[in-house]
Formats: sequence, structure tokens, C-alpha cells
Amino acid sequence: MSDESRQGTVSLRTYAAYIRAAGGVIAALMVLIAMFLYEGSIGFSIRWLAHWIDEGRGNTVNVSLLKH
Repeated sequence: MSDESRQGTVSLRTYAAYIRAAGGVIAALMVLIAMFLYEGSIGFSIRWLAHWIDEGRGNTVNVSLLKH
């Protein structure tokens, strides 16, 4: 069996072979969902941190009030 190099689009048959090799449709969907959740959590964390930092600007602590 010889390998051929082609240019152009990837056929649906090739995608189906990759999905079967990855463990089937369920496993491929679980991987995709995990990837989306991961990327979403990173995006949420970045936005939350930016919001948290912006909310903290201008707030100062009076050290003399902390001493008893």
C-alpha cells in the first residue's frame, strides 16, 4: 500500500476514519465538549480577573485603622 499526497479538501470519509480511530462518535463528542469547556473556562477566568482588577482600582486601605 503506497501513500498518496493530495491537495484540496479533506473528504468526509477521512473525517469518519479519524472519528472511528478516536473511539467512535461518543468519544469524539466528549473530547469536543471538553475542549469547548476548557476554552470557555479560560475565557471566563480572564474576563473575571480583568473585572476583579478593575473593581479594585481606587480602593485604598488605611493602615492606621488596622492597628489597635
